[in-house]
Amino acid sequence: MKTWNEERFLKELEKSDPEALAVALRILGMYSELGMAVIWADGYKVGKCYPLQGLPPDTRQIICLRTDGMVEILFRILKRYTQFEDKEYRIKLLEKLNDIKGVNLPETCISSRGRIPLSAMFDLKEHDKFINAIWWATGELYKDQFGSEIPDNENMN
Repeated sequence: MKTWNEERFLKELEKSDPEALAVALRILGMYSELGMAVIWADGYKVGKCYPLQGLPPDTRQIICLRTDGMVEILFRILKRYTQFEDKEYRIKLLEKLNDIKGVNLPETCISSRGRIPLSAMFDLKEHDKFINAIWWATGELYKDQFGSEIPDNENMN
């Protein structure tokens, strides 16, 4: 079992797919700018990190970045939260993600997880679609957690 940290994760991702590395750096940079934490997971072959949404102690996971150049959308975790118990909310997130050029996640993944190549978001327009989808889901979780709208998101793109 390997213990992953940011340096090891990024080096492995760069070997796997340099375009994916560029996208991962943009995503991780956004989380860092917003003061959100990232959990680095242990793993044998694939390194994973989980950026966290929300405020401690009630942080929530939406995505998992992987050293094989993929990002997982954690629908199985999302459906545990009140806002996403209703499958219509998970379908809405799925539709937003499927608006990204080259992404075609099946509806069946809303009960488990969906994987998208990070390189699909190399183009900034497609990256913005991804960030907007994740920010929308974060806003829904925020409403669930705090009972109000999330503060201004103009710094998300």
